[in-house]
Amino acid sequence: QSLRRTVLNTMFPSRPNSHCNDENSPRLGVLDRLGSRHLMNYQDIVTHLQVLTSTPVVYSTFENASFQRQVDFFSSIDILVSPHGAQLTGVLFMPRCGSVLELLPRYYHLHYFFGSLTANANLTHAYIYLSDGDVEEDMKNVSSLASRKKARSAQLCPPVSSIVSGVETLIGKWKSCCANIGV
Repeated sequence: QSLRRTVLNTMFPSRPNSHCNDENSPRLGVLDRLGSRHLMNYQDIVTHLQVLTSTPVVYSTFENASFQRQVDFFSSIDILVSPHGAQLTGVLFMPRCGSVLELLPRYYHLHYFFGSLTANANLTHAYIYLSDGDVEEDMKNVSSLASRKKARSAQLCPPVSSIVSGVETLIGKWKSCCANIGV
């Protein structure tokens, strides 16, 4: 938390520690990847999420983005939807009451990587495993390095309804957190 405060106070001294507001409308963001695990239906996701908030849903990728731009993005988003990947390492810069909805490709059920990072940043973490199959059975099929690489390189087309449902749940948690901090 002290690293977060130091970086944010240096880069964005007037940025609030939370975006809880009178409108009770969180700022939603979709952080995508342009290579592997790209959200092929990101436009549909953004369109459907826009109905849930009064602020514009922000879509971004971090290819060639500066550290400052990444910190700016994370610190201005209350609820983030993103595929599993290194782009999520900046979640510690998200505001108080923030949440991450991580999208995990089939055969790549590694929710604990960023789940533990979000927990350490006092944020809420949820994930959607993008498979109709049984997780344990799926994971038996990725015992080799080659099979793990193939799983990581998949393009994603997650069900928009699942994302909307997950974000609606996280909005409820965000509102509850905002009410508890008295804003």
